[in-house]
Amino acid sequence: MLGILFSLLVLMALVSICGEILMRLRLSQREATGEKLTWWRRGGDAASAAYEELFPNSRIPLFRRLVFWLVAACAASILAAVLLKSH
Repeated sequence: MLGILFSLLVLMALVSICGEILMRLRLSQREATGEKLTWWRRGGDAASAAYEELFPNSRIPLFRRLVFWLVAACAASILAAVLLKSH
């Protein structure tokens, strides 16, 4: 059971990373100036806010926030399971 939860945690983290990369790639392609690497140096919140402005119908920022909280909840449940199992 613990292995399945950990595998889900890793899978959700990888999907979140792919969403972040996709978001930054689309922002870089929309950059009109020659400075395409700007979005790779900015923080995740700034990139997410800019992405929501440029692509208002996209669900990627919402999905990233959802995955973050799911990963946090899954990690907390794994920690609780390990702590309860050790006693």
